[in-house]
Amino acid sequence: MKLIGEKVIHSRFGEGVVTVLDGGKVRVSFGGDERVFLFPVAFSGALTAVDGVLQAELARMGEASEDERQRLRTHQIEQSLQNVNGLRPGRPGGRARSAEAERTNLAFKCCYCDGGVRDNGLGFAGVCSKENMLYNMNVRKYLFCADSSGCRNYLDGQFDYRTLCREYAQGSAPCSDSKVLRDWEMYAEMPGDSGEQEAKRSARYGGSLAILTTRQPGDEERDRYIFAVYLIGGYQATPDFSKGGVFYASPEYRLMLTPAEARATKFWNYYRNSVPGEDEKWGTGLFRCLSDGDAARLLRDIALRRRGTKNLEPARRLFGEYCRTHPGVRDFLMSQDAAGCEESSCL
Repeated sequence: MKLIGEKVIHSRFGEGVVTVLDGGKVRVSFGGDERVFLFPVAFSGALTAVDGVLQAELARMGEASEDERQRLRTHQIEQSLQNVNGLRPGRPGGRARSAEAERTNLAFKCCYCDGGVRDNGLGFAGVCSKENMLYNMNVRKYLFCADSSGCRNYLDGQFDYRTLCREYAQGSAPCSDSKVLRDWEMYAEMPGDSGEQEAKRSARYGGSLAILTTRQPGDEERDRYIFAVYLIGGYQATPDFSKGGVFYASPEYRLMLTPAEARATKFWNYYRNSVPGEDEKWGTGLFRCLSDGDAARLLRDIALRRRGTKNLEPARRLFGEYCRTHPGVRDFLMSQDAAGCEESSCL
């Protein structure tokens, strides 16, 4: 297939010419402004080849690539949930996991996004409002928002808000936070990250809990709250195997809190820094690791708050599955809080 030199169309950048094809990436020059896209998936959405025959072939390749990606995810989710009687991989000599020592549950620091807040009350499912973009850039000083995002380009007048929303609807989100509650996956970079780590990370973190946290404009760090949780289905490296990848949800075990529940579920009630005097300081890094016991305590509390409501069952099912695959957490809860554990026995 001859691709170098072919003309392509992008909805935002207009007509361009392919200059480089290197493995999983294609470089396109738009009047001297070069942009890099994932290959071949970009030709199933962001890019369109002017040559109709070539575009049809590229689109088929992109769809096949996405089908394979979803097939792999389905397999990894099945593997992560096959933890019968709490048997999980990775413990030398088959020793049982310690509810206090094991820290494979990941709490993510999410930049507050009010996109979609009218629909779900929480946001994280659409493009931010102009006011929120400016707050994140000028007050919070989030570097990605300020330096290279589609939101930055919109504020600089390169295109209008409608174009930004249309690209989001077509699958091109300006940042990972804007699609958290749409795609149910969180991006992370970890030490030694590469495509070779994909299977190992899926085995290590599959079945653990992902905890999504944020704070709204005007909030202090002590106000950080949890707005959603899910069991990790697996880890998938970026398609071009550069740094980073996503921890994606198991479809059956994901839970979005109501706005009132979220504001009442403070992150710092379930996590403490090891450094004295820094109990409520996140600092650098986009994620923190929680013990199995603290993750179970969080899920129990969410379910207990929902007792007597129609929303109890999803929370109860998630708590039950976590306890099933993490032996010892119920004993841990009993040792920490007998009264709370007696209540949770009714869940």
